Amino acid sequence: MKNRTQLKYSALALLSLVCLASSCQKSERDLLIGRWQNSSGPNMIFNRDGSVYSVHLGKRRKGAFYLDTESDPQQMVLDMRKTEINAVLFFDFHAFSEKHLELTPTYVQRTGGPKKSLM
Repeated sequence: MKNRTQLKYSALALLSLVCLASSCQKSERDLLIGRWQNSSGPNMIFNRDGSVYSVHLGKRRKGAFYLDTESDPQQMVLDMRKTEINAVLFFDFHAFSEKHLELTPTYVQRTGGPKKSLM
């Protein structure tokens, strides 16, 4: 009986470690999903399907986003070409907790134009 209890606890501990070391942790993309509020600009709604909504002054604009986790620093790319924004926006992306991330605008590329630095 004692061995059975020890086996249960060992199995539970092993399952917890495997869970922590693998899929139970959120990816950077998963951290971004949801509604984000900005004190000075638009609210952003990021969806799992890669779509994004920019909501500002009552207007809702739909675009697409993806994360480039291979770059250093990581970048988030917002494709807003099918809106009146008419540009692709590039941000340095840094997630420092599940509820906090830092997006630093770095480049903008208007449709048909060159990529311009914002720094």
